[in-house]
Formats: sequence, C-alpha cells, structure tokens
Amino acid sequence: MGIFLYLETDPETPVCPHELTTADSKLFQNFQVLMDRPTWRAPDGTLTTLDRALRVDVSALGANSVADGTETSLEEYYEWFPDTETGRAEALQAYQRQRERDAAAWQPPQELLRCLREVIAAIDAHPDVTSQIGEGLAHADRRYFAEGWWRADLAAMLRNIEWAAEHGAKRVRLAAA
Repeated sequence: MGIFLYLETDPETPVCPHELTTADSKLFQNFQVLMDRPTWRAPDGTLTTLDRALRVDVSALGANSVADGTETSLEEYYEWFPDTETGRAEALQAYQRQRERDAAAWQPPQELLRCLREVIAAIDAHPDVTSQIGEGLAHADRRYFAEGWWRADLAAMLRNIEWAAEHGAKRVRLAAA
C-alpha cells in the first residue's frame, strides 16, 4: 500500500493542477519522519542537521509535519491497543498527540514559501550538501537526497503552495493518506 501525499488549504482552494511530489510520496514522508528524530533536532526543536548542512533557517519546513489525512478516529486507536485500562489510556494519548500534531502542521503559506525558496537556493548553490543530509540513511533514502529527488519534491511543493496562495489560501499543510 502506497502513501498519497497532498496539500490541504484553509480556506479550501480548487485542486492544484501541479503534482505535489515528482519522486515518491513515501520517500518525502520518510524525510518528514526523519525530521522528528532526536538526532535531527536540538533541545529547542530546531532541525540541527539540516540547519548545519544547508546554512539556512529550515524551521518552517520542520513545522510542516505531515498531518494524518486518514482522519483516524479514537475508536480506531482503541482497536490498535490492548483492551485494558492502560491500553485505552495509551490509545487516547496517541490519538490526542496526533490531533495536536495535525493542528500544529498548519502554517501561513508565506513562511513555507520563504523557507522552500531558501532551501532550494542553498541546494542549487551547494549541490553536494544533499549527500551530507543523506549520510547514515538507508540506501533508498540516501538516493532520495543524493540524486536530486528531494530537491525536485521541494520545487513541486513550492509550485503547489504558490498556486494555493494565489488562490486565497491563508494556511497550508501537508497530509498523507
């Protein structure tokens, strides 16, 4: 089963005619998951690995975590955990964390556009930086950075967010289903 990555807008805009990712939605979402690893984040939450490699502020890109586009219900969370008092409490906690993450993923398109433009410019100015970001990752993830797929997806994301902003979006976020 694949992952479908899409852009949500508020207020809702017409469907963007551009593809969101040109490589693989799953690989782009893997990148988003990587950004949540403690080794990628300083105690204050900044994305130290990307900040160091790109020498730009990538905080808006980090804030744009992928929302759960499946809109999983609390009842579904209960099914995934043991049917015990502890299991139900853990399910509720996991559900609430996902809801908070989904809400936090919204951001003004201008912030994300600024960040994407700076990151793309940094990649273009120093193409070798993508191999530094991919160090220590699984082969497919390393190739995603080193072979330019990540840059292509960032450019596609930029086109989509520009289009959404031109059509009245006040907030945007990525979602995966």
